[in-house]
Amino acid sequence: VGAGTYKELLTMIPGIALIGAGMDSCMIDGRRTVPENYTMITGGDSSVIEGFHLRGGYPDYTNCIGIASDSLYGWSVKRISNNKISDFYIGIGLSGRVNTQVSNNIFVDNSCGIYPIFWARGLIINNTFTNHDNAVAMWTSAGPTIRKNVIINTTDKAIYGDFTDSMFFENNLVVIGKDYGVALGSYGGFKTAPIRNNTLIGDTTSSSLSDSYPVVHVDGFSNEIRNNIITKGYYGISASTYIGYGSNPQVSYNDLWNNVVNYDVYGSASIDTSLGGNIYLDPMFVGGDDYHLQYGSPCVDAGDPNIKDLDSSRSDIGCYGGAYGETYTYLDYPPKPPDSLSAVSESTVTILTWKPNTESDLSHYLVYKDTIAGFIPDTFKIVSNVPKDSSIFRDYDFVLGKTYYYRVSAWDLTGHRSEYSDELEVKATSVGEYTEQENRPPMRMQAPPILPCGVNRAPAIVPSLPFPLPS
Repeated sequence: VGAGTYKELLTMIPGIALIGAGMDSCMIDGRRTVPENYTMITGGDSSVIEGFHLRGGYPDYTNCIGIASDSLYGWSVKRISNNKISDFYIGIGLSGRVNTQVSNNIFVDNSCGIYPIFWARGLIINNTFTNHDNAVAMWTSAGPTIRKNVIINTTDKAIYGDFTDSMFFENNLVVIGKDYGVALGSYGGFKTAPIRNNTLIGDTTSSSLSDSYPVVHVDGFSNEIRNNIITKGYYGISASTYIGYGSNPQVSYNDLWNNVVNYDVYGSASIDTSLGGNIYLDPMFVGGDDYHLQYGSPCVDAGDPNIKDLDSSRSDIGCYGGAYGETYTYLDYPPKPPDSLSAVSESTVTILTWKPNTESDLSHYLVYKDTIAGFIPDTFKIVSNVPKDSSIFRDYDFVLGKTYYYRVSAWDLTGHRSEYSDELEVKATSVGEYTEQENRPPMRMQAPPILPCGVNRAPAIVPSLPFPLPS
């Protein structure tokens, strides 16, 4: 099919390959030109659909479907690949004993990206899902293999399975916008549902416990949860019991990091961590939207030793490790700059603290001090080498009434230095002489200190205390 915009509904002839000029130039547009309840392309047995932008009318048309592959009616599509599928209630529906391969597609702004039901299998691989309620929602004994997909900004459940069977979820990157990451309920129906070598980033933006969700939740069955990075959720992994069916997932060789609660159980459910291998450390992602591991990450070569990476080494934890992962060079970045500097002062000591760095390859901190605002740290201004397991510096070398400026850097085991921290201004006076300074124009890399009462003010005098601080 040549480039252009087409407005029609299609029913495929069995065995035919429908190939468009490309998703950027060949569109089938379902907006405002078709009935509200429609399927844009009804598949035929062994047919192929490739190279289109299929655009639906959702949410104006609440029941529109992009492509239907259904063995019960002889619509079993062989392959759906290299398409952009957007603005549908359901992007692709898979029903019956189909074995459709859905690969290298871009799903955008659908309510549900792919909906496998009634024993549907198939391979869902190398797709990108952005802005969905559910990327994949499974029901009634459906069990596809979901592998090497990128799922961004889901607002209900990124992967949802209800009474499903024999699903495999491997090497996917999921960045949740809201709600659950992977939520699987079986009530005795699941034969297997391994969750292996995924990177699952939760959402902890909610301030309400009632609006806080697990990254991974299993309800009414037991499965394998192994070699995953599970981070930034309210709950990392939760398990519950439903209508008499218990849950006892086997959880091993995962990195659960920066969750409010790592494990949570309901009813008679339990979580089995007896196989070991779980760690609770900063995975050290490259940063931004790049979730590859840095050199020195605790997840490198820390997965199940029975699973190998593509280079035959012990598997990494996360979506780029294991048999379906990637071979790539671990980039060696410096640590993050120390953050949240604050200070209090007694008559004989100023105590400087900061938020500890979390990198596993951290070596030490250096503290710099000067009497000139906006100073450039160098070796002549180093006043302390602080071990990595501390984030406190006690300065006894100062004069009451004089103003000092501090900055801190972090260093890793290979000699990389972080950017310098923001500058902290400290002036110690007796409590009776405490006054607030006038604000001076902000300067580059200057941070407001935190007063002993916990109120941020920029800049301010730190009073000396008439009593010693607790040790």
